[in-house]
This record gives sequence, C-alpha cells and structure tokens, in this order.
Amino acid sequence: MKKTAFLLIVMNLFNFLVFAQVQHRQTQIDSLLLQLSKVEEDTNKVNTLNILCHEYEIIGDSAKGLNFGNQSLLLATKINFPKGQAKAYNNIGNIYLHQRDYSKALENYFESLKLNEVIIDKNGMVKNYNRIADVYESQKNYLKALEYNFKSLKIYEEFGNKQGINYDYKSIGINYRHLKNYPKALEYYNKSLKLAEELGNKRGMASDNMGIGEIYTLKENYPKALEYYNKSLKINEEIGNKQGIKEAKQSIDLLNTFQDTSKMVEELNKH
Repeated sequence: MKKTAFLLIVMNLFNFLVFAQVQHRQTQIDSLLLQLSKVEEDTNKVNTLNILCHEYEIIGDSAKGLNFGNQSLLLATKINFPKGQAKAYNNIGNIYLHQRDYSKALENYFESLKLNEVIIDKNGMVKNYNRIADVYESQKNYLKALEYNFKSLKIYEEFGNKQGINYDYKSIGINYRHLKNYPKALEYYNKSLKLAEELGNKRGMASDNMGIGEIYTLKENYPKALEYYNKSLKINEEIGNKQGIKEAKQSIDLLNTFQDTSKMVEELNKH
C-alpha cells in the first residue's frame, strides 16, 4: 500500500513538472507572438520567427515550427539576410531530423552550410557539421558521419571550445564503435573521458565510462567491462542520475549472469 502511494506521488510530481515546463514554453511563445506583431519586416522579425520555429520544435508542434521556419526563410531571403536564412534552414532541418525525414533534413542542413561558408560563420558551420553527422549516423552511414565529426572537431579545436571538443570526441568514439573499430573507439572515448574529468562534467564521465564498458564487452574483455560499468554506476549514484543508475546496473547484472553461465558451461564440459 505504501509503495503504491509513493508511486502515485512520483507520477503526479512528474506530470506536474512536465506540465510546468510546457506552460513555461507556452508563456515564452505567447510573448514572442506578441513581439512578432509589433516588429517591422527586418532582421529582428527574422530572428523572432526563427526563435518561434525552435520553440515549437521543442514542444513537438512540427507543423507550426515549419510554418514559422518557412516564414523566416522567405523574409530573410527577401531582405538579403544570409545569417537569418542559414538559421532558418538549420531549424527546418532539425524538425525534419526529428521526423526522421533524413533526405529533407540533409537538404536543409547543406543549404544552411553553404550560406554559413559564404559569410564565414564558423559557429553556424560547426552546428551544421554536427547535425549532418547526426543524420548520417541515423542512416548508418558511419564513415560519412565521421567525416563531419572531424570537420566539427577541427573548428572546436580552433576556438579552444573544450565542451565542443568533448562532444565530438564522444561522437567519434560512437561512430568508430558502430564500425567495429574498437581500438579507435576506445581512443576517442578515453579522450572524451579525460576531457570530461578536466571539465568536471560528471554526467559526461558517467556516459563515457559506460561507453568504454560497452566496447570492452564487445571485445569480450568482461573484467574490464565490469570495471567501467561500476565506475559509471558510482558516478551516476553521486549525481542522482536514476536512468544512468538503471542502465549501469542492468549492464552489470547481465554481464555477471553471462559470466556465471559461461563458467557453468565450462565446468559442465569438463565432466
């Protein structure tokens, strides 16, 4: 009875938090719509339309997001505002990516990239590179994903942006893992882990330890896999990441069960 009551409290709290977040977003949207009605047909209106596109994307209203994204693109083109055009194309690409319409996502990302290259907006370019890599990874075209991961990494290194470098190290590690190039995957996961430690990014540290554990599992080095799963579990417990705790425990349990089963079969084969 107590357990049921506790679960109901947790569910109600979760629903309240979701509702509060949606309400907060809706308040922002209402404010932007009011602002939109007052601005001239200039760069400010393009920027407002782009923000609205992004906000509607976040709350999952793709139709309205695309509507405002396309309005922004038309106006930015009309007033010759390439930075606004690039942003609009990127926002529209994001919506198509979430809809898993990868061809349209790539089409918009590449249009955005062309404009960002012309105006030499490297911040815009790096966003394009990462999103293009995401699309190619989703399409299981891991070599192309890596190509754009490395393009992004180069710019982040030029800027000295350690958070961006950290993100790309992990992305590169993931794509090498997909390609079953485990030495390279470990190399970049370890780079990501080292940088996450330097930055004090405990959530990143937990994720990297988990990823390294998965690679050692694939390499059938189970003691090393358990070592990293346990490191991930410990960090997730420290930061109270319930999903991370659950995933780490599941991996540890599965690996222990597998090892126990393997040992049992090995013993049975001796007789």
